[in-house]
Amino acid sequence: MSLKHVHIIFIVAAIVISMWFGIWAVNYYRDEKDRLYFILAVLSFGSLLGLTVYLRYFLKKYKSKLS
Repeated sequence: MSLKHVHIIFIVAAIVISMWFGIWAVNYYRDEKDRLYFILAVLSFGSLLGLTVYLRYFLKKYKSKLS
């Protein structure tokens, strides 16, 4: 397995963790009404968006080199 494949696996894992954490923070915010959890949810979904954009860029850039 090449370093590029490992990089893709880590990006996907970070996307999944970020999505899970954002959902957790939203649910906790609904229960506790603490602004901190709302801020954490926003930051988590922002990082989710950034990681998704980065993954698309990475796959497009290295599409021919991944074979």
